[in-house]
This record gives sequence, C-alpha cells and structure tokens, in this order.
Amino acid sequence: MFWRSSPQSNAVRRLSIWTGWAVVIWVTVFWRLGFPSFWDPDEAVYAVATREMLRTGDWLAPMFNGAPFFDKPILFYWLQLVSFKLFGITEFAARLVPAVSAIGIIGTTFWAGRTFFNCTVGRSEEHTSELQSRFGISYAVFC
Repeated sequence: MFWRSSPQSNAVRRLSIWTGWAVVIWVTVFWRLGFPSFWDPDEAVYAVATREMLRTGDWLAPMFNGAPFFDKPILFYWLQLVSFKLFGITEFAARLVPAVSAIGIIGTTFWAGRTFFNCTVGRSEEHTSELQSRFGISYAVFC
C-alpha cells in the first residue's frame, strides 16, 4: 500500500518550503543590511552621489565632488533617492536597492529557467553548464 499525500499536506509542504526559502533569503540579503558602515569605497560614492542629488534637487545628473558621475544608470540613483526619502539617508536605505535587485534577479532567473526549459532545470550539473555556455549566466531554479 502506497502512502498518498492529501492536498492539505501538499499545501503545508509547499508553505514550509517557501517559508524556508524566505528565511534563507532574508538572512543572506536583508539581515543587518544597514548595520555596518560602508566598507567598499564604491558603495559610499554611490550613496554620496545620491545624497547630492537629493540635496540639490537635480534628479537627472548625479554629481560627486562637484563633477558629473555617471557610473551607474540613472534608474539606480532614482530608486536610491526613493529609498532615501522613505528611510532617511542611512546605510540601510543605500543598500536596500541592491538587495531588492538581487531578489528580483533570483525571481527573473527562476522565471526564465521555468519558461524556457522546465521545472527541473538547475537540478543537474549538465543543465547548469549548458545554460552557462549558451547564455553566459549562472542560475538557480527552485521548483
């Protein structure tokens, strides 16, 4: 006699899997996001350029030390400006946009793997090397 899972136990199993992934993502991406000060000089430079945009009200030209600073696309600075407006000019607000972007990349990778291939993509090394050689990307798909 085979054990059959009920729809309720499948729902509980799926919920526990999604909850587990949510905890893993929260710990790796968001936990202590604003706690340490900036280590990487680039991180601080982007935050200062965004702070200057907020101070001057010029939302089109990021400036650093009085010179135009177009190191990143303007959308990054705009999203960081919104974060600064919502959470204040803090390390947390400066790091929030890259952290949310990382979650978006994970979701996009999941969607692409599932749409272009199938749900089992990412479970074997053969698929991983095939995708990396064809598209030049690393990915992880959670089904």
